[in-house]
Amino acid sequence: MKIRNILILSAAISLGSCSESFLEINSETDLTTGNYFQTEGDLTAAVNGIYAALPGIYNNAWMLGEFASDNTYYALNISRGDVEEEEQIANHQTLRANPNTAEKFSANYILIARANQVIVSLESGSFDPSFANPLRGEALFLRALAYFDLVQYFGAIPLFTEPVESFEDTRQPLAEPSEVYSLIISDLNEAGNLLPGKSSQLPGRATSEAAYTLLGNVHVVREEWSLAEAALNNVINALGLGLEENYANAFSPSNKNGRESIFEVQYLEGPLGFASAFTYPWLPVPLSASTYGALLGVSDPQEDNNRQTFNMPTKEFIDSFEDGDVRLDYSVDYVQLEPSANYPENPPVHPFISKFLHPHANFGQAGDNWPVYRYAEAKLLMAEALFEQNSGSTVALAHVNDVRARAGLEPLTSLTKDAILNERRHELAFENKRYLDLKRTGRLVPVMTAMGEAIRANPQEYYFPPGTTPPPGVLTSIITEYEIPTAEAALNPNID
Repeated sequence: MKIRNILILSAAISLGSCSESFLEINSETDLTTGNYFQTEGDLTAAVNGIYAALPGIYNNAWMLGEFASDNTYYALNISRGDVEEEEQIANHQTLRANPNTAEKFSANYILIARANQVIVSLESGSFDPSFANPLRGEALFLRALAYFDLVQYFGAIPLFTEPVESFEDTRQPLAEPSEVYSLIISDLNEAGNLLPGKSSQLPGRATSEAAYTLLGNVHVVREEWSLAEAALNNVINALGLGLEENYANAFSPSNKNGRESIFEVQYLEGPLGFASAFTYPWLPVPLSASTYGALLGVSDPQEDNNRQTFNMPTKEFIDSFEDGDVRLDYSVDYVQLEPSANYPENPPVHPFISKFLHPHANFGQAGDNWPVYRYAEAKLLMAEALFEQNSGSTVALAHVNDVRARAGLEPLTSLTKDAILNERRHELAFENKRYLDLKRTGRLVPVMTAMGEAIRANPQEYYFPPGTTPPPGVLTSIITEYEIPTAEAALNPNID
């Protein structure tokens, strides 16, 4: 899928270029943007289509957000032979043609194309404001979410704010990050005013609190601390939001869109094509079918051993938790491997991410939602914004201690930047925040370089089977900004 996907809803307009007036009349049966977005039902369906693009972004979001950080690594499976594209990401040796970065890039632009079509259609239509304004707010929020994802990972990117009408229109020049951020901030300020609050919005849809949390996150990344505080003030005391009493409840499929949820990607267990399966690549291999069944709760367990194990919690990360932190026991579990070429005798016990692993009926058809923003993160973002303005802020300390108390930890008596980032690392473990936190705080290069040295010094501690060694140059050159994928650059002469 390429940037040309932004033509999905508008390409039909340009199929004919004759000037005769009768040829310019929109067909009453063919699907075009000219005759589709006419009714409230049309626009509602179109907004639903924007949400439908979210799984394409978040199914593999862990690869760059978590797997490229010091939180996780992979367990080499010598039976696989060739180097996997995912290994490139973990080792910061990602090639420009890597399909995983291409998928992230393309999936975001698919969402942006759909959002642009809705925004323009609402502007050109004559819909009642009570109907149109919330939908516009949802489209603006989702477009901002996609652009924020792109600009953080890729830097300068093509910027589209309206539907394109030809393939030539897709060949936009690269916009500097400052220009992209200006659009994001504008979209979110408007969305925050247009969207209903969580207490009155349908579950799973964007809310004003979601817009302001994202806006606060943007300002934190840009180190605009007072603006971050102002945005997050709209979230901290909002009706219907708060910490779950039990950490596990924030992730339970039986408590989707609960009181702690600010925004999450919706999945539906079952065979209809809306299920989630992002936890499957994280399970260690090899395992027996019966072990798969015990872990997953499925009635049709299958062996899935012809792969590597990805996104495995590192020993360093596990050891970084304080004693008694309930988040570790909930987020990480352990399983005994089966004998294999990797470990012919005495196979080890390996850790795996259990945070999003809940019993489901059929293999590969789980129903776990993906948490994009939780109330706990809003509190930690606010704590950081307040701390940066006043390191002695008692309110900032209180926000951090609220999160720690729920984790079963003693309160801190004072606050440091390291303490806030450490709390984010543990509270938001495996939620795709770590790589970006390291990057925005200037710690990515030293932290990942040190991890590379540790891997070379003791590869078995990083899940390399006895007798195997890491690939040459592992984590010696750290990627702080991914290149726009090769296939995209080939289509756009404005991209080097």
